[in-house]
Amino acid sequence: MLTIYTAKTFFARLIGLLGKSNLPPDEALLIPHCMGVHTWFMRFPIDVVWLDWQNKVIEIQANLGPWRVARGPKGTVACLELAEGGAGKHALFVGNDIASLLN
Repeated sequence: MLTIYTAKTFFARLIGLLGKSNLPPDEALLIPHCMGVHTWFMRFPIDVVWLDWQNKVIEIQANLGPWRVARGPKGTVACLELAEGGAGKHALFVGNDIASLLN
C-alpha cells in the first residue's frame, strides 16, 4: 500500500523532500501545481511521476539523481515523488489513473 502525503502549501512544495535522508518505499509526496522539480541538496535518487489534470500518469522519470532538474511534459499539473524504483514497485505506468490512490 502506498501512503501519499500532499505538499499543500507554497513552503511545503518548495521544501519537498529536501533534508530527508531517504524516502520509505511505501511513501510518496504529491506536489500539486508543479511542472518541474529539482533534487539539489538531496541525498538519494527518486522516481518522478508526472500527472495531468485528471490525475493520469503522462510520464515517469525513473532514478532522478541528486543535483538534477527535471521538467514535466506538456500537460503536467502535478508530480508524485517516490523512492527510486517506487513507480515500478507500485505498478505506475503511463496512462494509469491514480485518483484512487489519492483518497
